[in-house]
Amino acid sequence: MKTIDKDGLSLCTLQGNVFASSLDNAECSSKIFMRRFLNSKVAREFDSSSILDGTMTIKDIFFELEEEFGKTSYGCEKYDKEVLFWIGYIYRYFAYTYNLTSKYVYKIVKPSELNELYYVYHTFDPKVVIERILEEKRISFDVEDQNKRLLEMLKTRLYKEQTVLEETKQSHINEIVKASKKTSFVLDGKKVSDLPKKLNSSFDDKNTDLIYKSILYKEEAAGLLCFKQIENGEFDLDMVLKKTLYVNKVFLSVVLSKAMTAIKEIHSSSLAVKALTKDDENISIFKELGFTYLKEDEQFAYYIKRKL
Repeated sequence: MKTIDKDGLSLCTLQGNVFASSLDNAECSSKIFMRRFLNSKVAREFDSSSILDGTMTIKDIFFELEEEFGKTSYGCEKYDKEVLFWIGYIYRYFAYTYNLTSKYVYKIVKPSELNELYYVYHTFDPKVVIERILEEKRISFDVEDQNKRLLEMLKTRLYKEQTVLEETKQSHINEIVKASKKTSFVLDGKKVSDLPKKLNSSFDDKNTDLIYKSILYKEEAAGLLCFKQIENGEFDLDMVLKKTLYVNKVFLSVVLSKAMTAIKEIHSSSLAVKALTKDDENISIFKELGFTYLKEDEQFAYYIKRKL
């Protein structure tokens, strides 16, 4: 990213004026005009800053657009003049400071989005506006951040490939009990005491409203899922997991995704989960996976995913 300079500000102002002038010079809707402009030969002259070296007027720019795309009166929605100027300015500021093409910034954020953002952000510094748009879309042009995201994607893919859910067998329980002597397990965010007793008593429960799935990671039992039917078509999830994997947020996200798929296969309409109220990372995973906040008490925050 580069700092805006005199040429950059001139380009922003010129493009803002072109967009505002579309009300008088373009018969089509504002969205159609902006789509054409940002994908045009003229926009590429803005990208290279060569537009500043010529003598092209705003009228000439509209003539060039018509020559390239033809004349059209398609669409009727016209944005306000001040909104059009702001959108044109933001698009150019974005392209100039991030060294991106007009076509690329159009793919990132559409005119309709900027139209809605105008009344919230038009008094903000353009730099801040763009940063917030990118943050909302979870887009980064920072190399270190990109590498971090790439690593997370690779980890997610590996965990998905190496993690499966199977119908729980006594052999799985025995394996988890054996592992519990070497490592700690977590249930609802807390270390489980007397795990063998809890697992065996739970597995011996003949309640037909309970569905068990074993979590196998690299072909070894890593935990247990228990789906408890709350009401018709709705289930609550309890999970016992090795502590080293529980604190691995990428792995936990993969397990929850697989849990949603598993319960969906038995035609469940929703899945409820809970986390310790101070467990911000797990709560953030619930939000990322589309779970909706229900309530909280002194110990837990409750979330639900409807329409699986």
